Amino acid sequence: QAGSQNIFRPEDNLESIYANAALQDFFEGLYQNFIADCSVEQFEQLTGLYLLSETGSLKAELPNLKQFLNRLLGLPIAQQNRFFKAFERRLENRIETAIEAGTYERGVEMLTGEFRILSQQPLYQHPNGSETICYQIERRDPNPRLSIDQALELANNGGQLVVNERSNNVAIAQPTSSLFNSDGTSTARIQLTFPDGNKQKLAQSYYQHQSTWRQVTFDYWQVKWSEALAEIPTHRYSTFYLVTGLLLPIWDRLGEGNIKVYRLVTQCGQALLGRVIYHSEINSIYRNFQVDSEQDLTSEQLYQIVAEEGNTINLNRWQLKRSRIANN
Repeated sequence: QAGSQNIFRPEDNLESIYANAALQDFFEGLYQNFIADCSVEQFEQLTGLYLLSETGSLKAELPNLKQFLNRLLGLPIAQQNRFFKAFERRLENRIETAIEAGTYERGVEMLTGEFRILSQQPLYQHPNGSETICYQIERRDPNPRLSIDQALELANNGGQLVVNERSNNVAIAQPTSSLFNSDGTSTARIQLTFPDGNKQKLAQSYYQHQSTWRQVTFDYWQVKWSEALAEIPTHRYSTFYLVTGLLLPIWDRLGEGNIKVYRLVTQCGQALLGRVIYHSEINSIYRNFQVDSEQDLTSEQLYQIVAEEGNTINLNRWQLKRSRIANN
């Protein structure tokens, strides 16, 4: 059925926190008449899910996600699509807000990529003979690259060929989902797609007269896009630490930065299951285990700590931290 192609599946349990919050937003949107062409009463009649109390307010206990999805699957496809679209837009807003705040959690993950063990450091020998080992691992990932033909497909679906007069960046600009405001209004947004596949969403600033993004001719855009593609390396490299072995007895010594467990397979076929440790934490964790192995940070690792992991570090009298300017 058309309406069920992009359903969030509760059994995946990867984004259930955000899906449940988005469902609450959906019900509140119905209650405040923010859902187009459907009142609370109509929704109740269509689905058999009752949202209002005897006093006319929203119930304290509302239907859960599984009930919501099951009942909607019994509706005609046109109505499915309308409700799913309204729900998924709210789910997208919830996830985007969490990502921007740095609080988004995906759950337990199988790490994908090419992994190579650079070194290993025993941390602890347990009384039963088991070991806890910390591996330093290099990760190699292909850099995403959007060809000219792929970019033109986006442009043919309502996109524009644009170049930034100030930064000289080249992109495809497309209308995207609106941002919901607390008063029930929405703010139009533009999505910029770059040659490296990265996407950026802009609100009113894109439409303002002082915006530095300009629509350009195909010939000029093609030159700028080709130049940008040529500057993208084929692969990107990063390093991290993975603590494996018996973890629960020494869990409290592993810090509080990242408490999720990951699994990966190295290029040599070795499967590792453990807890990822960030560069910013590794020296303090080594000290917790009285391991004399201080790690000096390279410039690439400093960038990874600040720009990718979102941590703040102190260098002599200077402090490095990630900040947004004009939502960029």
